[in-house]
Amino acid sequence: MLDLMKKSPPILKEVAKDIYLISIPIPVMEQINCYLFRGEKGFTLIDTGLYTSEGMAIWEDLISSGIKIEKVVLTHFHIDHIGFARWFQEKQQVPVFISSHGYEEMKKRRKGDYSDWAIELFQEHDGLQLFKTAIEEQIAIEEQMMYAYEFEPDGLFDENQYILLGNEIYETIWTPGHSADHFCFYNHERQLMVIGDHIVEHFSPLILLESSTDLNPLMSYYDSLEKMKDYSINLALPGHGNLFENVNKRIEDIQSGHHYRMKQILESLKDEEKTAGQMTQEIYKNASNIAFGPIMSTIIRCIYLESIGKLQSECINGKRLYKKVDGASAK
Repeated sequence: MLDLMKKSPPILKEVAKDIYLISIPIPVMEQINCYLFRGEKGFTLIDTGLYTSEGMAIWEDLISSGIKIEKVVLTHFHIDHIGFARWFQEKQQVPVFISSHGYEEMKKRRKGDYSDWAIELFQEHDGLQLFKTAIEEQIAIEEQMMYAYEFEPDGLFDENQYILLGNEIYETIWTPGHSADHFCFYNHERQLMVIGDHIVEHFSPLILLESSTDLNPLMSYYDSLEKMKDYSINLALPGHGNLFENVNKRIEDIQSGHHYRMKQILESLKDEEKTAGQMTQEIYKNASNIAFGPIMSTIIRCIYLESIGKLQSECINGKRLYKKVDGASAK
C-alpha cells in the first residue's frame, strides 16, 4: 500500500480501521464531522465543512502534510457539509460527488428565490415578526453562502447503489427528512454507517421545510427512520458530535421527543385556534429571537398532524390557523 501520509496531523483521529475523523469548527453548531476513508490512491472525504477561514486553514494544513484526497462525497447539500466542495474541485482538482437529489437542491438555491419563499412561509405561520431576528439571520447566512452551490458535480449517485469509499463498498441509502436529499452510506461487511445528520447522538436533528416541493418532511423523516431498522449497525458516523452504537435507541428517543411536542400542540389547541407562531411561544417558554429551530419544528409538526387527520387548518387574512379535530389524541 502507498504511504499516503508523510506525517500524522494531530487533528486526525482514527475512529475505525482506515477511517479518520476531522472536526471542523463552524458557528452555532460548533463543529462538523468530516471523515477520511483511506484508499489505494488517496482518501475519500465525506463532507467538507462550512466555507470559513478557520476551515480553510485546516484543509490547507492537512493537504500540505502530504495527505492526498482522491474524491469528495457529500451526504447532503446543506452549507455546513458542502461549503468547501467547490474549493476542493477548483483549487485542488479533486472530483466531487453528490446525489441526484442533492444536485436538484443545489440548482434550486442557485435560482436565488430561497429568501422570498422562506419569508412567505414564516409570514403565513405567524413567525416572521415574532422571531424576526433569528429568521433574518438564518436567511442571510444562506444567501451569503450561495457560492457553495455554484459548481457542477463530477458525478451523481442515486439510492440503492454502491459506491467506493476508500477501499470499501458502501450502499447508498436515501433518508429524506433533515433535508430532502439526505443520504447515508452503509458497509454491510463492517456493519458501519455514515449517518450524517439523519441521526445524531446528543440532539434531535432539525427537520426542515426548504422549498415549495417539501410537502411533509416529518412524515418523510419517520419513513427514513424506519429504513434504519433494516440495517444492523455496529457503529454510526454522524455529521456532528460523538460516534455512537445503539442506533435503535436513538431512533426511539427522537421519535419520543417529536411525540411529546405534538402532544403539546394538541393540548395547546384544545380550546381555541392558533397559529404555529403562537404555539411556539407557548410551548417553548424561552423562545425569542433564537427561535428559528422551534418555529420551524412547530410548523413541520402541524403539517404532519394535519396529514394524519388530527388537525385542520385555514389561511385567514394571510395567517394559517390550526384547530384540533374533535377526538384527536397524541397516540
